[in-house]
Amino acid sequence: MKKSIFYLLSLTLISSCGERAADEPAERLPEPEAALHQATDILFHVRAVGDNMEDIEFMPNEYSVPAATLIRVRLVNESTEENMFHNIVVIKMGTGEEVAREAIEAGPDLNYVPRNPNVITSSELVGPGGITEFNFSTPVAGSYHYICTYPGHFPQMIGRLSVVETIP
Repeated sequence: MKKSIFYLLSLTLISSCGERAADEPAERLPEPEAALHQATDILFHVRAVGDNMEDIEFMPNEYSVPAATLIRVRLVNESTEENMFHNIVVIKMGTGEEVAREAIEAGPDLNYVPRNPNVITSSELVGPGGITEFNFSTPVAGSYHYICTYPGHFPQMIGRLSVVETIP
């Protein structure tokens, strides 16, 4: 008899844990891929061009996006040189030298992106012919830089990101 009561109580406890009332709709999370496509219609497309240290640059080197908006960043490495890696790192204006210096210390395990409060967002390293994409929420309106922090690429690879209240 004691075993029956114990099993009955255990079964009651287990069945009551975590159950929603029948009249409450279950919460559903969006599918990750669907959420990604719904996330943004704004594409910040940047090409890393050049096959030698004199010719490397971002194209375009100026871009405007709306403030407080989720945007998709796409970096295309158009280089054909075997060791020409690039990333894109959005930083506070005027902090490129500091961030680039610390990037060398961060090393390849961190994609040459330092843990620095001036870094707003960054991509992974992309090899020749590679593409990377990621989403990020734009900061408050203002001017920012985007740079490549692969050793030796800054200040050659720099662009200006203008975050504006509204795009004209």
